Amino acid sequence: MIRTLIAAAIVLTSSTAFAKDEFDAFVATLAAGKDTTSYFSGCELLVTPAGTVRQPCSLSLADITGGDAAVKLTVKNNKKRMYPMSQMEWREAEVEARKGKQLVATFRVIEIGGLGGNPDGSTDGWVVATHWSKLISDKEVKARALAKTLPAVPAINDKIFTLPHPQESEQAKIDREQAIGSLRSTLGRGDGTDFTPWLAELVSGPFVVFGSAPGQRYTGRAGKKSISGWKLALAPSGTSAAGGSGWVLAAATTMVATPADKSPPITYVVFAAAISGLTPGGGSFHTEPALIQFAVPN
Repeated sequence: MIRTLIAAAIVLTSSTAFAKDEFDAFVATLAAGKDTTSYFSGCELLVTPAGTVRQPCSLSLADITGGDAAVKLTVKNNKKRMYPMSQMEWREAEVEARKGKQLVATFRVIEIGGLGGNPDGSTDGWVVATHWSKLISDKEVKARALAKTLPAVPAINDKIFTLPHPQESEQAKIDREQAIGSLRSTLGRGDGTDFTPWLAELVSGPFVVFGSAPGQRYTGRAGKKSISGWKLALAPSGTSAAGGSGWVLAAATTMVATPADKSPPITYVVFAAAISGLTPGGGSFHTEPALIQFAVPN
């Protein structure tokens, strides 16, 4: 009876931790320096650890290890989740880079996918958008900002990426363009308005915020309380690159964080995803932000 209950619990859970799937195979291919193009066949937006936005999506070992073949990659965490009342699935994973026994870096990987694909299957192309972020402690970021040793952040210009959608109806095209526009608007207009209070409001629901340091994952009431206590102001650049379908979409932009203690400002690369759908009953089309990740380019 106990075994039956445990098995049922595993089937019904919305996420799976440390499960091996096609992501593990992808990281092994990446670590071997081989071509990973097929993995990104359905990808409309990729953000590298250096903060570069790419379309077509591509990632190489040089993006992760700087070309050091002695550095090995290992998947240490791999969870897939489904966003409530939507067609969006996403992956949260951590990948360690080690040289011998020395930990060189840890990357948090966010992959956005849709129910049209199957992340557990053998078919590539599930990834709609992805962001690899090299995790770094707040203390180290502040020290490097004071020492002026943080790397320059690549500019992210206004751009909409769209893969061919040969069977897309005119209404679906309009919905997709409206959804992408709504997400880009959510990320700020570059008018100097502080984004932090808005972020705290977003996280009060199922929305998830990932910070640039290890363990920084905020959601729900506790997440709202934490973000409300941030002693900084976030200024969006007002420009963004975006892509996706009408139902699952993503965008990348930059924001400047100015600490209240007058320490140097820090520019973050920001990756965000949103869902779209029809409201219950009325059936009107709407777009809802789903998650966001902040990263210090490395």
